[in-house]
Parts: sequence; C-alpha cells; structure tokens
Amino acid sequence: MRQRFPKADRIRTSREFRAVIRGGEKVSSRDLSLFIRRRPGAGSRLGLAVAGRLGDAVARNRTKRRLREYVRLHRGEIARAVDLVVVVNRDLSRVDPDTFRKIVGDLFRRAELFQRLPPEHAEEFAHTAS
Repeated sequence: MRQRFPKADRIRTSREFRAVIRGGEKVSSRDLSLFIRRRPGAGSRLGLAVAGRLGDAVARNRTKRRLREYVRLHRGEIARAVDLVVVVNRDLSRVDPDTFRKIVGDLFRRAELFQRLPPEHAEEFAHTAS
C-alpha cells in the first residue's frame, strides 16, 4: 500500500489556486491562512503556498512536506469534497512536531474541516469546550 500524497490530490495550477482563494472561505491564524472551497464530487485536494521570504528552499520544502503529511494522516477525519489552499505566513520549518500539529490542527478545527476530531485534538478540545 502506498503511503504517499498523490499528485492527483494536489492543487497544482495557478488557475486552481486562484479559484479556491477567490471563491472560497478564509480562516487565518498568525502562522497560516486556510482557504476552503467546497465542491461537488468526492475527494479533497490540497494546495500549498510558501513564500520565498520565509526561508531558503530547504525550510520551505520541509514546511510543505510536514503540511502534506498532516493532511495525509488525517484524511479520514477531513470533510470530503473540499479544495484546500494553505498559505504559510511564518517559517514553521523549525517548530517542534507537537507544536506544528497543534498549529495546523487548531486551524483545521476552527475551519470546521473535521468530520470527527482526530484523537490528538479530541482531548485538547474537551478542555477548551468546558
């Protein structure tokens, strides 16, 4: 079984990025901006935008790799039939893994993307909901 994030599940062209950014809703934090566009059909797609000012190519690629991995691991919890564009506002390449998961998970939870809450966020959410 392949564990990769397939290219068919990525937003790759500037036309597709523009469509999501212009026609979608936006949820932001200090670190990330998330554009969401619901669409007919099945399957979600992901697009990543990391500006050159946020570090060298190694740092930008590390951040994109971590974001793709987060989405890949949580595909079962993420709502179906959405296009997501994540714009990185701050260098997250050196952030420890737990903090990175919290940053991304909080943003996805605020955007109401989870059909069911991933286990690592369920405990945090239980504390903030009470």
